[in-house]
Amino acid sequence: MKRLINKRLLLIVTFLFVSFEITAEFATWSLASTSCSEVIKEVEEFKRSNDEMFIQDMIELDIQGYLTGRNLAFADTGDFSKLRDLGFNSVSFAYEYLLNYCRRNPGKVVSRGLNEYQESLPQYQMK
Repeated sequence: MKRLINKRLLLIVTFLFVSFEITAEFATWSLASTSCSEVIKEVEEFKRSNDEMFIQDMIELDIQGYLTGRNLAFADTGDFSKLRDLGFNSVSFAYEYLLNYCRRNPGKVVSRGLNEYQESLPQYQMK
């Protein structure tokens, strides 16, 4: 249990250092501003250490936060036509989508892939 906590703490600290960059292209402060090549590299390293589920969980949490924040920003500005149904697919599907995007576009930042994914979702229907 202590080993798992130490790994999680190490991962969080690593992501803090890797992800605390604000790019000129995006005003983001998370995985979203990380290059796709860096994400693929990190996932591969965790696969080699037999801890792929841990990195997947961390990335999935970041995906959920980013997409939710983007939807909230659209709602706050009254641009309801851009709201997407985030529950349409599983978060694991979104993770695989992002990895596929990053493999095809290693020079791009993660936020581009997340934006592409979100725009592919059906529009959210207000109830």
